[in-house]
Amino acid sequence: METFNVLVVIITSLASGLIGVIISNKHFIRQEKMKFKRDICLQLIANRHDLKGDEFTRALNSIIFAFNDDMTVIEKFKIFNDGIMSGSRDLDTTNLKLVFLIKAMLKHLKMEVNDIEDKYYLMTFNPK
Repeated sequence: METFNVLVVIITSLASGLIGVIISNKHFIRQEKMKFKRDICLQLIANRHDLKGDEFTRALNSIIFAFNDDMTVIEKFKIFNDGIMSGSRDLDTTNLKLVFLIKAMLKHLKMEVNDIEDKYYLMTFNPK
């Protein structure tokens, strides 16, 4: 009977340790995905002044992979991408599509900024 109790203690100890590792691993993976998405969003925002620049292009190309679980972001991405690929010279429409994309990404990341006008999403702050 004592051997059985020791065996139960060993099995439950191993099981609880394994469960703890699985939960920690899932939490870590989820946090890393969110960090990856946040980094892409911030890279896109930081380089929004240069739509043809390398950094903006890298961020834009990463959206489809990073945000593939949010169809709203993907739809806004497609609309913005179709607009810039069509060669349209309507800057106001392109800017509006970019704002919608950024807002969708921020909403997905739970980083919404509701009190800021759309013009500030596009404004480059450089006091030089």
